[in-house]
Amino acid sequence: MLRAVVVEPTSAGARETRARRTAQVALAAALLVPVQTLARESAPPAHCRTLAAEARSAADLLRAPRVEVQAVRAPQAGGQELGAVAGTSGSQLRAGLSFSPVDWLRGRRVLATADAECERWVAEDALQRLVQQGAAYGHDDALRARIAALEAALPRADALVAEAARRLERGIDSVLDHDELQARRLALDTSLGELRDELSFLEAEGAVAVDAPPAQTLARYEAAVRASEGEKSSERRLRAWQLELRAGAIPLPGPDWYAMVSVGWSAGAVGQARAEDDALRARDDELRTGDHEIRSLLGRFVSAMRASVGRLREELGRVDARLAVCRERLEADRGDSERLRRVLALVEMERLDLESRRAYVLRLIERREPLAEVDP
Repeated sequence: MLRAVVVEPTSAGARETRARRTAQVALAAALLVPVQTLARESAPPAHCRTLAAEARSAADLLRAPRVEVQAVRAPQAGGQELGAVAGTSGSQLRAGLSFSPVDWLRGRRVLATADAECERWVAEDALQRLVQQGAAYGHDDALRARIAALEAALPRADALVAEAARRLERGIDSVLDHDELQARRLALDTSLGELRDELSFLEAEGAVAVDAPPAQTLARYEAAVRASEGEKSSERRLRAWQLELRAGAIPLPGPDWYAMVSVGWSAGAVGQARAEDDALRARDDELRTGDHEIRSLLGRFVSAMRASVGRLREELGRVDARLAVCRERLEADRGDSERLRRVLALVEMERLDLESRRAYVLRLIERREPLAEVDP
């Protein structure tokens, strides 16, 4: 993830930036997440309100009684009136209400589907935004840690440069010696500027915090999908049935009333039931094994986090080993020699840079390690 530790100061920032970008590209490639799958809008509460309002729109029409006005004229055959109420003329005006308990149940299924879809969208959006970060996950916190370490190191770096300037004035250090230390100090400034710029870019994009364990959010998502598909299936199965109640008044040609119960069932419901069961089983299989489903995307993301943590631990070991060498030299070579102080200043400048890198790697491990332990 990070470049190997080197001591050349003049191009440290450029080399580190190139190495970080290369590692991020490699990690993103390992995720194998299709861009079109991840390019999703966030799921604000307004989206759930939209789902609920659309569901109420459909449910209100299904659950409310229907007002009917009918003008009926039945022909007569052989003096016998057809279709009209006996004892009346062949023309009637009817006004009444009709109500379907089956449609009322379908309306409940529509509302339940909207609730499940809202839960699915919220869970899916949280996981999509997490996975979409790819190699950038935790990078913002790690950058803040390194920036803080560098900012804390600058006063000590300035003191080392000031001491070198005094040695130059006294003729102890050469101009090249002073310029080498000054170049390392400027390299710290360059790195700090690049890190701040990169952090501002990440903050503009918006980082995602893990508010709940991803495995728990995944379980919520899949449960909501199954609930939504189940409600949709129940609503479709109800369409095979017909139960309608009608009642009303006949003001013309004379006051009267009428009532009617209509019951029906489609023989296609037998085949429909098998098809619906097949559809639910297929959707369940897709949830568990679909290449573009959240479980698969999260699995690839977690695998990439595990590999990243392993590489970061190796990098941390290399940084710690180099820091140990620097500290050992600083402790062993303490003395009053002015020339020795120049060498120690270079080692001290390297130590400051290494400490900032260690802060970066350590914070990145802290952010990614919990995800590496997830078992989707």
